[in-house]
Amino acid sequence: MSAKMTTERQQFTGLMRFLHWLMAAMVLTMLGIGVAMVASLGDYHLLLSIHRPLGIGILILVVIRLATRLSSTLPAFPTTMSSPERLAAHASEILLYTLLFVQPLVGWGTHTILAYLFFLAFVAHFGAVLFHTLIARDGLLDRMVPWRVRAR
Repeated sequence: MSAKMTTERQQFTGLMRFLHWLMAAMVLTMLGIGVAMVASLGDYHLLLSIHRPLGIGILILVVIRLATRLSSTLPAFPTTMSSPERLAAHASEILLYTLLFVQPLVGWGTHTILAYLFFLAFVAHFGAVLFHTLIARDGLLDRMVPWRVRAR
């Protein structure tokens, strides 16, 4: 094994992993609240009183997360990922960061359209992680899980 391979980062930093999973929980909560708001007009104002501050919290965390991501060395993609897969992963990352930032700042009508787009992007992200975890088995998920990954 070369010296470069032994010193390469295997995982995202602890802070990046913490922010990822905290935001994942917040976003899933937000998606559930959004669906409930559409389905239940009787609880709309209660749900809105949770939805708004949670959205502001996500906005603050996405700014912190983006700054952390831009100032950190990232682990390499698994070698099994093709160039088109890497391009798609990078493009979806940009889309998710953009939507997480823009979503709380736009008006209600556009917000609804972007919420559907965000939901589709989230499903695609989750599907890609499942594919790489269950089918390709290439260690992609190891980059972001809270536990330590042993060098391969």
